[in-house]
Amino acid sequence: MAGPVERLAWELRRLRDEAGRPSYRVLAERAHFSRSTLAEAATGTRLPTLEATLAYAVACGGDAAEWERKWQSVAAELERSQRRCPYPGLLPLDVDAADLFFGRDDLLEVLLKAVRQGPLTVVRGATGSGKSSLLRAGLAARLTAGGAAVTLLTPGAHPLSQLHASDVDGSDVVIIDQFEETFTLCADVQERDGFLDALSELVSGQDGPALVIGIRTDFYERCMSHAGLAEALLDSVHLPVGPMSEQELRAIITEPAARAGLRVDPDLVVTVVAEAAEQKGALPMVAHALRETWSRQRGDTLALADYRAVGGVSGAIARTAEHLYADLEADQQRLLRAVLLRLVVLGSGSSDTRRGLDRDELAGIGPAGELDAVLDRLAAARLIVVDQDLIDIAHEALLTGWPRLREWLTADRETLLRHQRLTFDAAEWERNGRGEDYLYRGTRLAYWDGEASFVPPNELERTFLAACHSSAAERGRARRRTRLAFGGLSVAAVAVIVLAALVLVQAGDRDIERDRATSVRLAAEARRQLQQDPELALLLAIEAYEAEPTPEADLVLRQATADSRLRGSTPSGLRRVTGTTATPDGRKIAIWGAGSGPAGLEIWSLDGAAPSRAGHVLQADRTDGIQSAAFSGDGRQLVTGGSGGELVLWDLASSGPPVVLGTVDGSVHGVSVSQDGTVASAHSDGVRIWKPGRSKPVKLSVPGRAVRSVAFSPSGRLLATGGNGSPLRLWDMTGDRPVLQRAATRGEPEQAAFSPRGPWVATVEGDVPRVWDATETPAGDWIPQIELAGHAPKLNGLVFTAAGDRLATYGADGVIRVWTTGSDADPLVLRSSKGDPHGAAFTPDGKSLVSVDADGTLRTWDVTAGDPAPSEGRPLALSADTSTVAVSAGPTSLLSPQDVRIRTWRGTTSAEVRGPRDTGYLVALSPDGRRMAGIGRAGTLSLWDLTTGGAPVTTPAQFHGLPTGLVFNADGKRIVAGAFRTEPQVWQVSPSGGLTALTGWQTPPTGRADGDVALSADGTKLADARDDHTVVVWDLTGKSEPKILRGHAEDITGLAFSPDGLRLAAAAADGAIRLWDLDGRGESADVLHGAESTVREVNFSPDGTWLVTNEPAGHLRLWRAAGGGEPLELTGWGASGGLSAFSPDGTRIVRGLSPQIFLGRSLVTGLGGSLVRTRACEVCGPAGTVLELARSRRTRELTAEERRSHLGPDSGA
Repeated sequence: MAGPVERLAWELRRLRDEAGRPSYRVLAERAHFSRSTLAEAATGTRLPTLEATLAYAVACGGDAAEWERKWQSVAAELERSQRRCPYPGLLPLDVDAADLFFGRDDLLEVLLKAVRQGPLTVVRGATGSGKSSLLRAGLAARLTAGGAAVTLLTPGAHPLSQLHASDVDGSDVVIIDQFEETFTLCADVQERDGFLDALSELVSGQDGPALVIGIRTDFYERCMSHAGLAEALLDSVHLPVGPMSEQELRAIITEPAARAGLRVDPDLVVTVVAEAAEQKGALPMVAHALRETWSRQRGDTLALADYRAVGGVSGAIARTAEHLYADLEADQQRLLRAVLLRLVVLGSGSSDTRRGLDRDELAGIGPAGELDAVLDRLAAARLIVVDQDLIDIAHEALLTGWPRLREWLTADRETLLRHQRLTFDAAEWERNGRGEDYLYRGTRLAYWDGEASFVPPNELERTFLAACHSSAAERGRARRRTRLAFGGLSVAAVAVIVLAALVLVQAGDRDIERDRATSVRLAAEARRQLQQDPELALLLAIEAYEAEPTPEADLVLRQATADSRLRGSTPSGLRRVTGTTATPDGRKIAIWGAGSGPAGLEIWSLDGAAPSRAGHVLQADRTDGIQSAAFSGDGRQLVTGGSGGELVLWDLASSGPPVVLGTVDGSVHGVSVSQDGTVASAHSDGVRIWKPGRSKPVKLSVPGRAVRSVAFSPSGRLLATGGNGSPLRLWDMTGDRPVLQRAATRGEPEQAAFSPRGPWVATVEGDVPRVWDATETPAGDWIPQIELAGHAPKLNGLVFTAAGDRLATYGADGVIRVWTTGSDADPLVLRSSKGDPHGAAFTPDGKSLVSVDADGTLRTWDVTAGDPAPSEGRPLALSADTSTVAVSAGPTSLLSPQDVRIRTWRGTTSAEVRGPRDTGYLVALSPDGRRMAGIGRAGTLSLWDLTTGGAPVTTPAQFHGLPTGLVFNADGKRIVAGAFRTEPQVWQVSPSGGLTALTGWQTPPTGRADGDVALSADGTKLADARDDHTVVVWDLTGKSEPKILRGHAEDITGLAFSPDGLRLAAAAADGAIRLWDLDGRGESADVLHGAESTVREVNFSPDGTWLVTNEPAGHLRLWRAAGGGEPLELTGWGASGGLSAFSPDGTRIVRGLSPQIFLGRSLVTGLGGSLVRTRACEVCGPAGTVLELARSRRTRELTAEERRSHLGPDSGA
C-alpha cells in the first residue's frame, strides 16, 4: 500500500505523462530547477519541498493552487502518520542515525582507542561487513559528540578535489570512507597520485589530524603501489571488520526497533540470525529485508510472516528488484539492464564494484521519458542513489543479491569489457578534441561492425563510432584512388592492362578472398571459444590458419596453443562419480560412485604419462554407499566411510578382505588418516578418533550441528574440523585427548585440507575457497590469509601438490584454477565446456593434474607454469641477457635510511653487495650482468664490477626527488637516471668502469621530468617521460633537436626502445601503450590497450617482433610490435610481477615476481624464497613451428556437427 509521499509522486508522474513526458532537461529549463531535484520529487523516496512540487507541476501544465493544496494535504497526513524506519536498507547508517547504530560496541571502542594512539588507522573488511556504518554512525558520531572536529568524505572520481574542498587543516580527525573509490572511480592517475601524496604528508606530519581510512579487503594491496602510503601503512593500526557474532546480530535487529517504539517477534530474530550467519557480507541484506518487513507491519510488532513474505535475508533484495523489473514494459526492462550494467566496473583480480556516473552518460541509450521513469523507479526502490547529477548503485550487495543482475554480469563478460573500453575511449576522444589518433581502426573497429550489444551505446559513443567508420571509409577511398593512378598511361592502355589482369587473376582472387574471409570468420569464432571451450578453440584456430594465414588467425592460433592444457582423457568404470581422494605424494587416486559393474570404488595410478588402473582387487560388496575416503601417508592403505556409518580399512598391498574398524550411527561425512595410522571420522554428532590397536574410538565433541570434514596435518600433531554451524577449528592431538588450539569465528567448511608442506590449511565454504595460516597467532579473530576466487554455483573441492607449493580449486562451473599456495594472484585457469570436476590430484612431480568429472572421465592437464631460478629475496633488477638477477638482502625504506644490502645471482653463484646508507635505493644491471649501478635519495651513483667484487666507483648525482628510473643501454657503455621533477642525467662508462657525466645535449624541455627513462641500444637516444604526459626523445649526440611525442592522456609508467632504435613504446597509467616511429613527425603509429589500470613495464623481444607488458592482475601480455591485433596473454604465474626479460634467443621469458602483501607485511607463499621464474615461450616463434605445436596438442577432431556448424554444411564429416 502506497503512503502519502508515494501517492504524491505517482500523481506527479501521471501529470508528466499527460504532458507528453517531457525530459527532465526540458522541465529544468521551464522550471529553473535542477534536473536531479525535479527527478527526485517524483521518486517517492521523500516529500519534496513545496517549491519543487509547484515547479514540477507548473512545468507540466498543472494548476499551482491545486498542487499547493495537494502538497499541504500530504504534508499534514505525513506528519500524522509518519513513523521513523529504524533500518537503513542498502544504505549505510550516517552520522545523523547514530542512535540506530548497534552491534559493534566493542569494535567501536577498539577503533576509538586506535585513532587516539596513531596517525593512521585502517579499517578493512569485505563488502557488506558494515565498515561505512561503523565509520559514520559509530566513529564520526562519537568523536563529534565528544567535541572533536571531524571531516568525513569519500574519494569519488576526484579525490584530490574532495580533499581540498574539505577543512582538513581545521580537523582533529579525517575519515575517508570507501577508500577503494580512489582506484575504481578516479581515472586521472595524476590526481590519484596527488591525493595519495597529500595523505602521506598528512600522516607524516607532527601536528596534523589523525587519518582513518575504510577500504574493502580486496583493494588493500592497491594501496601498496604508492610508495609513501605503503610506508605509512607499515606503521599504521589495522582493524579488520569481520562477521558479526550472534549476540551482535541480535542487537542490530532488536535495538533499532526498540528506539522506534517497536518490538520484534522472537521467532523473527532467530530466523534472521540463522540466515545472516549463512550469508557472506550479510549486513546490507539484513537491513534491506528488515526495512521491507517494517514497511508491511501494521501494529507495533515486526512479524515473521511479513519477513518471509518479502523473501528474507537471501531473497529480499532479489524480490524488490525482481518485482520492479517485472512491473516494467519490455523496453523499460532493456533500459534498466543497460543502466545497471553501466553502473558496474567489472573486476580483474578482484570482485565487481559499483561505479557512479554522471546522468549525461545515459543520454541516448533510450527515450528520455522512459529512461527517467526507470531511474525514478530504481531510486524509489532504494536500489540506486540519485545525488544531483550523479547516479550510483545503493550498495554492492545488489551485485550479488539479485540473480538476474549476476547473470547479466557473467553471461558475456568479454562483450561487457569491450563496451566499458568503448565508453572510456569515447570519453578520451572527446577530452582530446576529437583527434584522429584516438579513433578505432582495423580489428578494434571491426568488433563494432553491426554489433548489436545488449548495452546500447549512448550519444557520445555512437558519435565516436560514426567518426571511426567515416575515417576508415576515407582511408579506403584514398587507397582506391592510389591504385587507380596509373601515371603517364593512356586511358586505352590502362583499360587493356586492367582487362588482361582481370582475365588472368579474377578466378584466383575470388579463391583468395573466400579463403581470407573464412580464415577471419573462423579466427573470430575461435577467439570467442577461448573462454568457453579451449579445446574447440584450438581446433577452430588450426582450421582458420590452414584456410589462410591471416593476422587474425595467426594471433588466435598462438593464444589457443598457449591456452591448450588438456593432454588426454581416459574413461573410468564409473558412470557417476560422487567423490575422490589422493595419496599425499600424488601417486594414486581413489574414485567412488555408481558404476556399470558391481564395484563402486576404483584405484588409479598417476605415475605414468596417463592415468592407469592400479590393479587392486576390491571386494565389490564393500564399495557400495561410500561417502568419504582417505589414504594413509604411504598410500598402502585406504579408509572408506559409508552412508550406514561403517568405517572400512583396505590393505592395498594384499588381496585379502577389508577390515571393518567400527560402525557409528549415521553417515560418515569425512575421513582422515594420520602419519601413525590414527583415523579421524566426521559425523553429525562430532568426531571419532580411531587409534591403532584400540577397539573403541575416542569421541570428540565439536560445537555446532554436524561435522562435515576432518583433516590431519602432515605430522599428525594437528586435526582440522569443520561443518554445519561449525567453523574451522584446529585441535592439538599430541596428548591423550584432543585440545582446541585455534578456532575461526565464522564459517562452515565442507572440506578442509592441510598442505603437505608449509603452514597452510585450505577450506571449501560454499563457493569460496579460503587459505589459512595454521601457525600464525595474531591478536584478535583468526581470519584467512587469502580468500580465492569462487566457483559458481558450487565449489566442489580443492587439492594441494605433494610439495604444497600449489593449490587447485575446482567447481561445478567446469573450471579448475591452479594457485600459488597463499597467493590470490594470476592463477592458471583450466576450462572444460562439458566437465564438472568432482575430484582432482596433482601427479608426483606437480607438472600435471588429473581431474575426475562427474561422468567418470579422467582428464590429464599440463599445469607447468615456469621453473624457479636460484635466488632468495625480492627481485630488484634483471640483466637483459637474463643471466643475472639482483635481489634485496636486507630491509629497505622509502623514508628512513637503511644500509643497502643486495645479493646478486648468476646461475647458482651468488654474492652480496653492500652499498651506502640510503633511502629508496634503485639498482640496474648491465645487459651482460657484469656490472650493477645503484642510486638513492642521497644523490650518489655507484657502479660495481660484479666480476671482481671490489669497491664501487662513485660519482655525485643530485636529484630534487627520489630517483625512479635507472637503465643501461644495450652495450652497457651508458647509464641514465631519472627522477620526478629533475632532468635526467647520463654517464659514459669507460672500459675500466669509470663514470663521466655526458653533457651538452640538453635544451629547454617541455613539462617537468616524471622519472621514467629509456636508452636506445646504441646509446644515442634518450627517452624521458614528462609530467604533461608527453615523451621527449633527446639526441645525445647534440646534432638534432629533441622530438616531443604526444598522445597519452595519463602518466607514463614505462618506456622501451625497439632493438633497432627506430620505434619507441610507452605505457601509461590508463593501460594504453603507444608506439611511435621515431623517423616520423612524432605521431603515434599505433595504440594498444592493456589492462584498465596501470601497466608498469614494457619491453621488446630481442628480434623486435614482440612487445611484452606486465599487467596488474599478474599475467603478461605479448603484442605484435608492428601494431594491430589482440595481445597474447601468458597467465598462470601465480603472483604479480614488475620485471621481465626475454632470453637472448627469444625462446624463454624470465620474470621477477612480487611477494604477497597482507596488512603491510610479506606473507609466506608457495613461491618460497625464490621469486624469479623462467618459462618457455612456445608461441613466440615462427608461425610454422606454432602450427605444428598446435596440431600436436589436439586431443580430438571436430565432430561432424561442429564441422557443419562452424565450417559450413558442405564441409563433410
